Parts: sequence; C-alpha cells; structure tokens
Amino acid sequence: MASKAPNLGGHDCDFVQDPPDSLKCLICMLVVNEPWQHGECGRVYCKVCIEEFRKVKNICPNCRQRKPSLFKDGRCECASFKPSRPSLFSAHYKETPVVAAWWAQFKALYSCTGDKDVNALEVRCNNRCHDNADVCEWVGELWDLRQHRSMCPLESIPCPKECQEDGKRVCVARKHLERHLAEECFNRAHACPLCHASGTYLEIVTTHAAECSKMPIHCPNSPCTAVVARSKMEQHKATECQYVVSPCSYADIGCPVELSRSQMKAHKADAEAHLKVSQATIASLRNQVTELRRDLGRLEVAMNSEMKTAVDMVYMMRNGQTTFKVPNFSMYKVSSTEFKCKPFYSTQCGYKLCVIVEANGVAKVKGAYVSVYAHLMKGEFDHTLPWPLVGTVTFELLNQLGNHSHRKKSCSFPADDKDNCRVVDREIAAAGYGCPKFISHSKLGEGSKDCQYLKGDAFYLRVSVEAPDPLEYSWLKCY
Repeated sequence: MASKAPNLGGHDCDFVQDPPDSLKCLICMLVVNEPWQHGECGRVYCKVCIEEFRKVKNICPNCRQRKPSLFKDGRCECASFKPSRPSLFSAHYKETPVVAAWWAQFKALYSCTGDKDVNALEVRCNNRCHDNADVCEWVGELWDLRQHRSMCPLESIPCPKECQEDGKRVCVARKHLERHLAEECFNRAHACPLCHASGTYLEIVTTHAAECSKMPIHCPNSPCTAVVARSKMEQHKATECQYVVSPCSYADIGCPVELSRSQMKAHKADAEAHLKVSQATIASLRNQVTELRRDLGRLEVAMNSEMKTAVDMVYMMRNGQTTFKVPNFSMYKVSSTEFKCKPFYSTQCGYKLCVIVEANGVAKVKGAYVSVYAHLMKGEFDHTLPWPLVGTVTFELLNQLGNHSHRKKSCSFPADDKDNCRVVDREIAAAGYGCPKFISHSKLGEGSKDCQYLKGDAFYLRVSVEAPDPLEYSWLKCY
C-alpha cells in the first residue's frame, strides 16, 4: 500500500488501531503528514494540504480566521504570529515568571502535535502478490514503515528495464524481480534460436520473427502442407510445389490454359490440342497483318493527300490562283450532283474559299449549262480580315491542247449582300457567287484540232481571287 493517496497530503496506511481525530487533517481526513497546527483553534493540518488550501483562500478551514498563524512541531513558523495577549511576548516580559507560566498554559491548552506522535502509531505493511496468495504480515511503527518497504520482499517495484504491458510500466514484487528480468521482461536480452540474431525479447519475437530468413513458414499454395525456411520458399514454389498455378509453356502460341504443376504434365502431353491452338494463332496473326497493311495503305493515301493539299495551298498563297481537275464529268452530269474542289486561301493569311461545279447546271439552266460558284468558308484568319469581302473571283476553263483560247468569266462579291459575311456557325456558306451559265454542254463537247476543253471525260478549271491582302496591314507583316 502507498503511504499517501493521490493528490492528498496525509498518510493513507493500514493502522492497527483507528487514529484519534486530533491526529487527522481536517482537509484530507487522513493522518497528518508533516503536521502544522493553527495557533488559535489548535487544529492540525498536513503541510501540503494547508499550503494548497491557502492558495485559494487564506483562512483557517476550522475557525475561518483570516491569515492564520501556524506552528510546526511546537515552533512558530510565521513571523506575523501574535497570540491573544501579544504584550506577554514583548522583550520586557520575555524572561519573567509570568511569561513562562502563560506559555506553559498555552501549550497545555493547544497541545501542538508533532511528527513524534504520528510516527509512533502502529501500522501494517499489507503488501501482497497479484494473486493475493502471499501477504506481508509485518506490523510496526509508522516511522519504520518506509525502511521496511525498502526491503519488503512483496513491495511492488517498477521493472528497471522499463518494460511495458498495455501501455503501462510493469511492476513486480521485489522477490520476483530476478525471475522477471531473466524470464518475463520484454526488454531482456534475447537471441533468435534459428539465426542467433540478438536484440530484446520483444524485438526478436515480433519484428525479427516476421523477417528471419531461417524461420519455418507454411507454403501459401493451398492445399500444399510443406513447411520450409523463409529463404527457401521461392525455390520451393519455383521447383517443388505441385500446387503452383502457372500458364502453359505454349502460351506464346496462344494456349490460354493455367494449371498447377501436378496437372500441367498431362496437359503438355496433348500435342494435337496445342497444334490446333497454334494454327488458330497463326491465322489470327495473318488477319492482323492484313489489316495492318490495309491501314498502312490508307494512311499512305491520306498522307499523300494531305501533302498534296499542303502543296496546293502553298502554291495558292504564292500565286493567287489554283487549278482543279473535274473528273468523270458524264457521271456528275447524269446524276446532277455537284463537284466540290479542295478548299484554298486567296492569299497567305487571306480568305478561305471553295469552288463548287454543277455539271448539269442549276435552276432554269439545268440540263443545258455547267454552273460554277465560289463559296466562302470558315478560315483560320477570319478574325484579322475586313468584312464583307470586297473582291472578284475569276473562273477560267483551260484549253487542253495549248496555252490559248481559255474560256474566262468573272464575278464580284457584292458588298451589300447579307450572305457576304464571315462564316461562323458552319464550315461553308450556304450561298455562293459565280456563273450559272459558265459554258453550255454543247460548246463544252465541241472540239477542234487547236482547242478542246473536255478530254478524257474531264476538264480543268483555274480559279483566281482578287481580294484585299492582309499583309498590307503593318500589324500583320510579321505574322
């Protein structure tokens, strides 16, 4: 048992006889420890108790006198102490018989209690083991209790190696300390019995046991019951364990089977099944190669087309004109479908346009003439250009027998037309500007030894655009 209860100043012991109230502290209600006695009412208090009490309120808890005067072991410890007759303590009366008689009467009346009376009380030790099977039967004065407990075999003392259990430091009886340090302490020196690594017992059985290379462990492949050292487990699974699931060695040729080692031998013996799988895999690869070749061909065609488009655009930017071939004229004429040329720019950083050829004409001239129109398109540089477009587009039907006798017609973009504006909500403008009677079917089909427009069911159309050049603006010259 402890000599003092937590947060209390008095002795919390097992006394043989119940101590008198005169030896109990009025604050903690225990037998006083380091007693202090009030000089007026004579009440005793523990030193710790009365000091803590006076921090809150500087009065006597018994008589409620303010700034009480206290004695310790019969001696006045307060310089401001003054009894009810202070004149008796003046220098004039200090050695007189009257003073001596009054002092004797005062001591008899208040009987200040010192440590001598408290320490003479008889107490029991009552130390016991955790299982209560062994109890110390020592009985003696309170004065000797501390010395006894320094040697009591059943006194609970903390482990000197500071081992803990459930977050608390372990305490054991003194007579069991040697056995605890040798056999039970978690922080005792210990060596791994397998690899002889050293450390504390707790480290060896927890951290080290989880990584010791010689620790026997069970094979994780159920239902394998093998127990091997941790360092040899990978070798066991790679060569010995019959329950390791792995893919067939013919997986590269398409066999999808995954079996344990014990079942894989019978599976590998089935050569006919693997031959069929390999044939199917080869056929699939051939199909993939064919598709890849087709894709490659399409990519080459698209690339060539893009390169040609880029070349045409650069040519248009440099020369202000471009030439288109209109093939399969008869087909477009019979089906009354339009031929749309590739988009082009009027100049570098200029307007984007597209020419549409109606081989069989439109509206009233349908069936008799070829109609040609230029349509504005949404371009990359529209935000830098002036709108509406003020310019002229010229269509020129080329003579395929020489550089002469070309048929040429022009049209203008009207500035007051609502359709002559920037294209925003679509790729190409709905309305176009051009020549509905560009050339009649009869004249197109005519030919001579010097002039022929239609040859091989195709004709060539050269288009030029006269429009404002954005490079004339100073802020676009560095574009």
